[in-house]
This record gives sequence, structure tokens and C-alpha cells, in this order.
Amino acid sequence: MLGNVEVELFYKPRLRVSHYSYNILLNRIDPIFSLQDIAIEKLPLHSQEEVIISQENCFSGKGKVLIIRGHPISTTIVGNDNVRILLIDLGTTKIAYQVMDLKGDVHIEKTIVNPLTRYGADIITRLSKIIEQPEKEHEMRALLLDIIEKIHDENSDIVLTAFAGNSVNQSILLGLPVDKLAVKPYQPYLKGPFIGVLGKCKSFYAAPFIGGFVGADAFSNIAAVEYMGLDKPYIIIDIGTNTEVIVGTGRLEDPIYATSTPAGPAFEGHVESGAGVGLPGIYSVKIKRVEADKIVFEYMVDSESKPAGLLGSGIISLAAELLRNKVVDKKGRILRGYRRVNGIKTIVIANADETITNKPIVFTQLDVRELQKALAAVKTSWQLLLQESNIRVEDLKWVVLTGTFGSSISIKDAMLLGLIPSVPEEKVLVAGNMVLSGLKTLVLDRKHEERMRGYLERTKSIDLAELEDFTSTWIKNLEFGMHD
Repeated sequence: MLGNVEVELFYKPRLRVSHYSYNILLNRIDPIFSLQDIAIEKLPLHSQEEVIISQENCFSGKGKVLIIRGHPISTTIVGNDNVRILLIDLGTTKIAYQVMDLKGDVHIEKTIVNPLTRYGADIITRLSKIIEQPEKEHEMRALLLDIIEKIHDENSDIVLTAFAGNSVNQSILLGLPVDKLAVKPYQPYLKGPFIGVLGKCKSFYAAPFIGGFVGADAFSNIAAVEYMGLDKPYIIIDIGTNTEVIVGTGRLEDPIYATSTPAGPAFEGHVESGAGVGLPGIYSVKIKRVEADKIVFEYMVDSESKPAGLLGSGIISLAAELLRNKVVDKKGRILRGYRRVNGIKTIVIANADETITNKPIVFTQLDVRELQKALAAVKTSWQLLLQESNIRVEDLKWVVLTGTFGSSISIKDAMLLGLIPSVPEEKVLVAGNMVLSGLKTLVLDRKHEERMRGYLERTKSIDLAELEDFTSTWIKNLEFGMHD
């Protein structure tokens, strides 16, 4: 046992849907695809408007031809009444997907672990492995294609798969070279959008990349927010291992500014007592009282079992509580309520007999430092992007917090730590998975998809590391909260 710890445990199961998304009501149903009875004379090989990836053996004599934006892609035997569309968000750590009908109603919604995590917790590590061993890209692509095949096998009425991911993940799935992302100016091989077939003749639409490491998932986030018609200026913050930040200015000449930052895996629970993917974990923490070497906690677990460790949202909740109760100062130093284990300041959240691993759940001084670096990366990204777009925090009409992680943390905690701009809470929209929502609007509303293509040429992708203030701002932001 590590220290004297009293724990009051409250089980509060959350919504059991793995990923939830904001239910955007469609203005019209006019899909970018159709099923037609036509004869195919030749394959579509080239288009000035999209990248086409086609296979000659995907046309047979049976069924109807799937047409995407005027291009014949493959044949299918699914009738118009049973059409299903698969939407996929290719996240760095997790893959979220939905199966919906032509009305946009969701029938299935699930989250699975991204198998590419075995090649590294972040996209830079995966990219490095591919550069060192090019055959690794084929292995990674096969794993992603296998997931799509399995989802199709379980849902035989799917005629189209639409997906969006960061520049590395999506390039791997499309079979595009990734070497250009490893050298300046760090751009994807092709921008897209992309249509065609993958694997065993699975027809697809893939959202376009914005530029650099600002990927198709960011484009899909923009598509969702623009469809909602939110007042401008707004800022979208999609927090995760690879965090993306987008500012909508409301100006015609430069409507969108976007950037991304590798925030590190701390937000995904990768600390000493991280819960691990798929295991029950602590997502909310409260401190009842603090003594010199003893803290009385109460916490919430995302299932009815004992916790395995801390979830990313639990880490944010814990850090905010430690800061509020002056257990940790703004510089990240643990001041009280700890004992030393192997010379390292260690706070015990739960003793070994209270966990499913029979190991104590702890938060160490080293964990605090990792969290500080992750927070600094996110704070710096939104601060500098607002600066580049000439938008002040007080001018923001909306702060849109997206993604599974971002949607599971307390707004008050996020503001206290400086993770998001400090605005009135009524201006913060916790929107869930907007990548899936954006894909829905792009696939089922042709005019909106065409309008969003027009945004690509006017979107400014900002490389934070090239900005003069980047290093100094990041260093200042290592302090918890906001600096003067």
C-alpha cells in the first residue's frame, strides 16, 4: 500500500455508445452518389476535380453501377431501398464509425482501437517507422483495409464508405507515399478529395487534406460546423494525440485558418497509471480534503467494475482538482499530499485492492510534466492561430470542442488549465465527433460538398514551428492556466 488513502467510489455509467456525434439536421437529401443501370465502356482514370483510384475487376454483369460525382466506380447488388453508408473517423488512437441510411439516420455506431497503435502512439512515430522500413506502410494499410472488410461483412447493405483522417493515417489507407510528410514543407502526396475503390472493391469517398498535418478530419470538422451555420468568428479545437485547431473568421478572402500539433499521448491516458485502451478507467476526480501526506478522493469510473487506471479525461479532471486545491502549483510542482516512491513524488488515487490490476493508481511528478507539455502544445496552437488570423478571444462567438476526448472533459476544468480559451460557458459547444457529422453532410448534400471544396483554396494552413513566437509561447504555456 502506498500511503494512507481514503476513497469514496461512485459508479456512474456513461452513455454506452462508444462515440457520439452531434445530430446535424440536413437541409436537403441530394447524395454525391447514385445507383444506375448503365453499361461501362471504360474506367474513369482522370479528373481535374478529384483523385480517382479505380480497379477494372470491380465491374461485373450483375447489379447496378455506383456513380460518384459523375464517375462510375463499381457495381453493387444492393437495392435503392436498402442502401447503407459507412462513415469512418480514422483517429490516431481509436477508429470511430457509423452505418447510416440515405436519410442520415444512424443505425450502428461503434469505436474500435486503431491497430496502428502497435507501430507507435502518435503519427510521427509511425511515419518514422515507414521512412526507416518502407514495407511497414503495406503492413499498416493491410490492417486498416481488414477493418473495412470486416465492417462490410457484418453490414452487407453498405454501398459506399466515406472516411476522413489525419494526413498520415489517411495516406496509409489510400496507399499514397508518405515520404513528403517527413521533409519540409511537410505536405501530403496528393490533396484530394478522393473517390474510387479500396481492397475488395469497396467503393469510397475520402475527404481532402487541407495541408501539412492538417488532415481530412479537420476538413470534415469544418464541413460540419459550416453546415450548422454558427456565427463567426469561431474556433474548433479537436483535442487528442494529434490536436487540430481551426478558426473560422467570417471573412471572404481568408475564411479559414487551421493548424495541428502533436500534443503527445498524455491525453489518451498514457501515463504511469493510464487505464489502457478498452479497459475501465477513472474519468472524473474530486478531492474532499488534503492533508500533509494524505488526500481523500472521490472518483467516477466509466463502468461498474473497478478501474484499471486513469482515462485521459480523468487526468484532466485530476490535474484541475490538484491545481484548485493547491496540491500542485502553476509551475507543476507537487507541494503536498504525496509520498516519495523511488525518489519520485507520488500521489495515490486508489490503492491496489481497489483496482482490477491489483496495482495502485498513482499520479507522479513525471506524469505532471508530461501533461504540462501536452497542455502547452494545445494552448500554444490556439493562441498563435488566433494571433495569425487577427481574431481576439473576446471576439469569438463560439468555441467548438470536438472529438471523444474533448467532449468528455469538464469545460470548467479545461478553462482552468488553459486548454481552451476563457469565454462564457454558453459560448462553448461540446459537439462530440464532428468528423462523422461532417462526412454525413459531405456525402448526403452535394451542394454543400461542392461549397466546401471552394474553401480548400482559401484555407490557410499554418505551420506553428515556423512562427517566430512559437518557442517562447510554448515555454510560457508550460505553466498551468493562462499566463499574463
